[in-house]
Amino acid sequence: MTLIWHPDTESELTDGATYYNQRQPGLGEEFIDEVTKAASVITADPRAGT
Repeated sequence: MTLIWHPDTESELTDGATYYNQRQPGLGEEFIDEVTKAASVITADPRAGT
């Protein structure tokens, strides 16, 4: 399966990471990592959850 991202995804993820990094250094990178992991799980098995 190929995951198709909305055109605004990159800027929204960047904005989210910036927000989290302002609260705690490094937290923005963890946020991006978790989104990436979730995307991988969805791509690997799209019927795994609702």
